[in-house]
Amino acid sequence: MLFDEVTYSTDAALPPLKDLIRQLVSVSFDGPIFYVILLIIACFICFEGYGIYKMALALIGFFVGYTFSHSILLSFNLTNEEMLIGQTVIGLILGALAWLFVRAGIFIAAYHLAQRHLAASIVLMIAKELDVNDTTFMIFSGIAGVIVAMLIAFLSVKAERLVIVVVTAVIGGFACVEYLRQIMTVFPYDMSFMLNAPEALWTLGKIFLAAAGVGIQGVKKRG
Repeated sequence: MLFDEVTYSTDAALPPLKDLIRQLVSVSFDGPIFYVILLIIACFICFEGYGIYKMALALIGFFVGYTFSHSILLSFNLTNEEMLIGQTVIGLILGALAWLFVRAGIFIAAYHLAQRHLAASIVLMIAKELDVNDTTFMIFSGIAGVIVAMLIAFLSVKAERLVIVVVTAVIGGFACVEYLRQIMTVFPYDMSFMLNAPEALWTLGKIFLAAAGVGIQGVKKRG
């Protein structure tokens, strides 16, 4: 009887669990709790990147592996549970590589920075002019990301500390602004006047935070 009661209560809890798995697999971290946690992590990486660079690179490596593997695993028609396991394993592999080999971590972080923010923005402007489709855009932004990441990784051979500081500050600073915007969408008060601000202002905010992160990390290192 007790066994039956446990079985039924577990089944009743499955829908929320399945919904959570679906969100994790699709990397759709919706809700203020997720946004606040990610904002705190982003700020920590931005201002403490070099002090915890192995941890920061490992976190970025896991995030890149976890998110980028999603579209690849979709082609195998896996269940959400299998997708979650696969994405987690790939994320852990890249995270471990970034932790064990600094150059690999710098390359992964630089690729994420270039493909997600720098190269993608440039390619997007070109794509709008040429009216290319989403697949072509993803291919060219990926190629541009690899090229920029290789250049940054090469520079790290001569200036490893500087590269780590800049990469972590920029990734953290840019992410801070993005998650702040997400928090505003679920804020209990009307924040539309800020959300509707020109994109140029948000970009300036990203640049300001990234520069502040570089400066603060540099001061801490000299101290």
